Amino acid sequence: QLACPLDLGCHSVEEDILLKDKLDSLAAKHSNFKVHYVLEKAPQGWTGSQGYVNTDIAKSHLPRADEEGNMVFVCGPPPMMNAISGQKKSIREQGEVSGLLKDLGFTPANVFKF
Repeated sequence: QLACPLDLGCHSVEEDILLKDKLDSLAAKHSNFKVHYVLEKAPQGWTGSQGYVNTDIAKSHLPRADEEGNMVFVCGPPPMMNAISGQKKSIREQGEVSGLLKDLGFTPANVFKF
């Protein structure tokens, strides 16, 4: 299973989500590709989550860390990266996983940081 929580807490408003149409299209075509959006300021009728990524949102929408073959891809500004996964060690090295993902049992084997 490939889960892509690309927009967990990265955006203030829906219009800021890059490639949303493309991601939604991929999710519609591939049952093993999942996207869940979290907006700081959700509009009326928003079906994603609102606020910031927390343990409850992560547990509800990320694959389990102990299921083989699952990957979580993380990108965002430094404060978000620190809270979710930790920073990349270098351009060529991922480094250790920290933050919320570490608390949920994720390791460098199933987290990719951009």
